[in-house]
Amino acid sequence: MSHATCEANKGPRAIELTLAALIDGLRIKNPQLNDLCSHALASMGRNVIEHIRTVSRDRTTKLPHRQRLSAVINSIEHTNATGLPGFKTVTPALIEAIRVNNPKLNRKAVMAMRTFPPTIAYELVDHAFMNFMKPGCCTRLLLAVEQLGFPLTGLQRMPLISLVLMPNPEIQFLATKILTQNLPAAQNLPGPQMLSGALS
Repeated sequence: MSHATCEANKGPRAIELTLAALIDGLRIKNPQLNDLCSHALASMGRNVIEHIRTVSRDRTTKLPHRQRLSAVINSIEHTNATGLPGFKTVTPALIEAIRVNNPKLNRKAVMAMRTFPPTIAYELVDHAFMNFMKPGCCTRLLLAVEQLGFPLTGLQRMPLISLVLMPNPEIQFLATKILTQNLPAAQNLPGPQMLSGALS
């Protein structure tokens, strides 16, 4: 497997990519996504206020988006934060940004995750498994794992085996592809039908 590497500059570049994804998450009217992105941005502290203001003042920023950004600025100004994005707040927001059906936002979330530790891939796999009843959502999460290319250990691959057995062909394909990329003897990976027979 050709593993994707984290961005070389994990400081300013990581903050920049994360900000771009979280701010874009406030562009879409989605209460759960908006709450998570707002909370994540607020956790980043006062250093991001000017960046948020710049986006808010942009002529292309629509009024609902501008209002949500203003609310975040107000929250930051009345909150004591570390000034650095905490994984406990940023990770759920970025995962939700991948769950929603918005290709532009999905791409930005994946770009931000490239600056994360490789263990983020397992979190995405886990969320994909938990959302197997929502094919579109599950597919987007698996696609993010495939795009990141981060390695998965033995136990981290277990949910993928279950997903290979799902009736949805796109989920089967992506789960099989990720497993293939992560197995030493990739060429010997059984297909969904063989796996189903072996487990029945």
